[in-house]
Amino acid sequence: MTPLPRPEGSMVAAASARLDGDGFHQRNYALTRPFASFLPGVAGLDGKPMWVFYTNRGQCVSSFGVRNRDSAMLEFHPANKAYALTGLLGFRTFIRLGDKRPVLYEPFDQAAGSIQKLIVRAHEIEIEDVDELRGLRTKVIYHTLPGNDLPALIRWVEVTNIGKTMMTGHVLDGLPQVAPFGLEEALLKQLSRTMEAFAEITHTDQHLPFYKLKVEPGDTPGARAIEAGFFAFTQCEGRSVPMVVDPDQVFGNDNSLRTPREFLAQPSIACADGRHETMTGCAFAALDLSLAPGQSIRWQSCFGEAPHWQAARQLQQTINTDQLFLPNTRRENAALVNQLAQPLSLIAGPVELDAYSRQAGLDNTLRGGLPVVIEGPYGPRVLHIYTRKHGDMERDYNRFVVEPTPWSQGPANFRDVNQNRRCENYFHPGLDRANIQTFFNLLQLDGHNPLVVLPETFRL
Repeated sequence: MTPLPRPEGSMVAAASARLDGDGFHQRNYALTRPFASFLPGVAGLDGKPMWVFYTNRGQCVSSFGVRNRDSAMLEFHPANKAYALTGLLGFRTFIRLGDKRPVLYEPFDQAAGSIQKLIVRAHEIEIEDVDELRGLRTKVIYHTLPGNDLPALIRWVEVTNIGKTMMTGHVLDGLPQVAPFGLEEALLKQLSRTMEAFAEITHTDQHLPFYKLKVEPGDTPGARAIEAGFFAFTQCEGRSVPMVVDPDQVFGNDNSLRTPREFLAQPSIACADGRHETMTGCAFAALDLSLAPGQSIRWQSCFGEAPHWQAARQLQQTINTDQLFLPNTRRENAALVNQLAQPLSLIAGPVELDAYSRQAGLDNTLRGGLPVVIEGPYGPRVLHIYTRKHGDMERDYNRFVVEPTPWSQGPANFRDVNQNRRCENYFHPGLDRANIQTFFNLLQLDGHNPLVVLPETFRL
């Protein structure tokens, strides 16, 4: 029950990178210099966004959550720690092949010896692991859910038998750790063991685990119950997939979370027999594998936040019954982000310059905001949506806020907003003098400007 060894003298192709019209490509990305980035975190005017950070290590997504770092479903780590921990604490896929003498394969593991590819697009990221020796190709795509009441991360997975023989086995796919809803970053970092006493995972029997604290932690005479929570579910060909929430059923006594010893020893996991409280849970979808040569299995997973479990249940039922729902949301997400970048698209010249220019336009919009002109009885007013501090993993000092609300906006640094709005009139003529008035009115009596520009609000 050990990982399948590589043959002596096997070589992995060298790392390389290129930029074209389809995005930024890295071959064997784990062998290149690390970088930190993020998905745009926009969900349209009516949707609720989720923040997602990623790096070119492991299966890339290093942390995600709602609003700020105090509501992380996958714990936030600064860049230097994310580079080291993403392959361990981020998304993992364990494939157990055979029954009598089972072997374990983990695609996207740096020691797997396979060819691993990364494609970064403005609206999503895609990774691929090709192992010709084992006869397996694994592909994963991440994007956020647009235009929905629930902020969520969508994960598409496809496993293909590229070998010449029948392939059978079992798969676990998901997260080795999920932070419960209601656990602020300071408590998650400093009192995570104590906070496990407050944690519970409900509704696992319905293949839709709900991760949260039972009550708000605090030294107070009363207790306030927590109704909201994080959810995770997976669907494969229109049916819900069982979710494993007890890490002991996966890793056994390997508390390093490196090797799924219990899964290797017993692939058929009785999810109902696991623990459901006073622990840090996991979120692994359990699937059976039976692939003829050239055949593929595909599943989609959803990780998000809901005000109550019934809201997550409704989303799960929609995805299970409407097989076009997720493909449509992927196209909608691409169209939404591409529309934000469109004003700086270049028709003439190399495609690399067009991709660079569009990305620069998108990044500037996310910091300065997208202006929306609202007509009213006293004339047009301007509201900037999508604003936020650029608090990515390398700028861990910035306490970013991405509000999970329609017309989402957050506080941003005065200097950044000023810089990123200075050319808006070229692209949005309807703004007139709005930006000049905004920044002139923010000047203080001593001539200085404030550090932060707060979100714009309207009262009815």
